[in-house]
Amino acid sequence: MTTPLAEVLDGQRAADVQRAARALLKEPLLTADGPRADEFRLVRQHATELREWFERNAGWSLRVDAEAARLRKTPGVLSDATHPAREASRTALPFTRRRYVLLCLALAVLERGEAQVALGRLAEQVVLAAADPHLAAAGVTFSLERRDERLDLAAVVRLLLALGVLRRVAGDEEAYVNGAGDALYDVRRRVLAGLPATRRGPSMVAAEEAADLKSGDQHGDEQYGSGQRHEPYAQRPGRRARTGSAPRPGTDADADADAEGTRVAPVSAVPPERFHQRLVRLTAETALDSDELRFRAIRWKLTRCLLDDPVLYYDELTDGELAYLTRQRGFITARISELTGLVAEVRAEGIAMVDPLDDLTDVRMPEQGTHGHITLLLAGYLAAADRAVEPAELERRVRELAAEHGGFWSKAAREPGAEPELVERAVAKLVALGLVTRTERGVLPRPALARYAVGEPVVRERGYRQAHKVTAPEPGPGP
Repeated sequence: MTTPLAEVLDGQRAADVQRAARALLKEPLLTADGPRADEFRLVRQHATELREWFERNAGWSLRVDAEAARLRKTPGVLSDATHPAREASRTALPFTRRRYVLLCLALAVLERGEAQVALGRLAEQVVLAAADPHLAAAGVTFSLERRDERLDLAAVVRLLLALGVLRRVAGDEEAYVNGAGDALYDVRRRVLAGLPATRRGPSMVAAEEAADLKSGDQHGDEQYGSGQRHEPYAQRPGRRARTGSAPRPGTDADADADAEGTRVAPVSAVPPERFHQRLVRLTAETALDSDELRFRAIRWKLTRCLLDDPVLYYDELTDGELAYLTRQRGFITARISELTGLVAEVRAEGIAMVDPLDDLTDVRMPEQGTHGHITLLLAGYLAAADRAVEPAELERRVRELAAEHGGFWSKAAREPGAEPELVERAVAKLVALGLVTRTERGVLPRPALARYAVGEPVVRERGYRQAHKVTAPEPGPGP
């Protein structure tokens, strides 16, 4: 028989496990001295249970030591490009292609370097690494002589500081950018080693690709069950935004060559379908040569999507995946709800795991501010359109909205010619939330957008309340 005290302790333990799991979903890389130190201690305390759950249900591995906890997350849909790494600043601007390359080069330099590094020294090593002829062939060059290039490197360093890979000892990045000083950092080896989110190194993938090119095999990824769509390692800090990492540092040369010197084209020169094959191989677990392994891969993909994405649409699944979800939907959603507290909202078009606490996301809607207001207004317009809408039409709509609501917007948003940028930011957010999709015909609303549709106002005539007044029942006798 369970005593009240035991029930209280069990409830507290379940609450702690849930809090730890939610922390990992939001920030898959937690450090002992970071801003989420309390959640890190909970993760470390319940590491065994969390590791077993994520491995069994999502195929994600959890590594925990005295310095950091790292949940290695592989997204269920890797073709989604709406989760970029972002600046560790108030603006949170997405990383550009050049910053991604700098990030990979910086990680390679840090892995080979000493326990401490100065920003100026890091810059010198990055420039040397960037001299690789394959980068030059791809149109990527760095000298870090221009201020904008130094700003890019500073943004990379600030991201590594936020992740806990670096710890600032002295100086600051702004002084380096302005050419007036330098900065010194401790390199945290264990945290750095935990950044890669894959179980296979890029050099292994490159070797396999080179072998395929020699043999003329254009479908080398079929053995890995490439029916899944994969995305690499964008900085994804939470539900709908998943933390990963760049390809393993230190392999930038090996990633483009096999042992016999056969060169593989750089990413920028690779056709999209071959780039997709690289991602499939990089995230492949094992050959799916039995029904048990195939069903497990499907379960992992569905669980990953439900944990990470705003909504899982049935029409985006294969026939096999949809059949499995139809049979196992109750089991899968119940397991997720038990661990995370998310509540399943099942509709005819798909499933969304709703967060009652409203904090397990990196993109909010509705959101305060000018851009949040414009996004909400355009969402209502698109929901009512029920068809693909061209960007030019949305820009005209923004001009109309500015005449009506411009008094509440920022000055920049009211400037002539601001409409394309406003529309792009709004559509990007709606795409990231799974509410619309971009097509050749324009922006197409998805079923989940219907919740933002604005209905026709209902005007009630005077006297309606009196005519429909409901009289409260007489109170009954007291106990």
